[in-house]
Amino acid sequence: MAFLLIASFFIISLIFNYINFVNCSLLRGYVPFFIADKLYYVGKNTILYIDLVGVSLDNNTIVYASKWVNINISESNIEFLPEDSFLGGKANDKIFFPTSFFSDNSEGLRLHAFDATLKKWETNISYQGIPNDYYNLDDINWISYEQTSKSYLYVGGDANLTIFDSNNLAWINGTSNPQNLLQGILGSSQIIVKYHSFVQVLPASDKIFYIGGGISGSSFGSSLTI
Repeated sequence: MAFLLIASFFIISLIFNYINFVNCSLLRGYVPFFIADKLYYVGKNTILYIDLVGVSLDNNTIVYASKWVNINISESNIEFLPEDSFLGGKANDKIFFPTSFFSDNSEGLRLHAFDATLKKWETNISYQGIPNDYYNLDDINWISYEQTSKSYLYVGGDANLTIFDSNNLAWINGTSNPQNLLQGILGSSQIIVKYHSFVQVLPASDKIFYIGGGISGSSFGSSLTI
């Protein structure tokens, strides 16, 4: 299944390389998902998809804006959709949207999902547990493991890994973080404030690799690149 995740990444890359999107405004920050022959584009409060059945992937294939289908977002049930969503569900056909909320009297986390098979919204989903850093959930892209339907998020610094089990609709807080490891690299006197701009890769080894990026700490003014 990990191979399928890697294959899906390359399929999406090939699609973007071989199709010219005409009169389409694909903004920065979008997250692409390839589900059952459909390519989904998820941005901030924006969800579009195109059915690629019968679409040739030869060079310079033209796909006009009229081919895109806009998915309606009900403002009465969903106040805000972050751009950093993730794929999950038992069939890996649901796009989940966790979003934190703050008001005068309370704060918390809401969870919505779009079922790509049923073309149906699931709003204010009940879940188990609560992530420690739920206010940072839309800071960086998630990475998902299709075999277990679990998604992972590390926001950098001394934060623990946040895990969402979409099969059981449960949040899991990781018990370790790379603070000690990074201090071992940079010296024990350095206090890591933020690890950022890295790339996440989940290969067949079932380990998430964090590659590159920069480290900001209290003992040095500028970020270091690793």
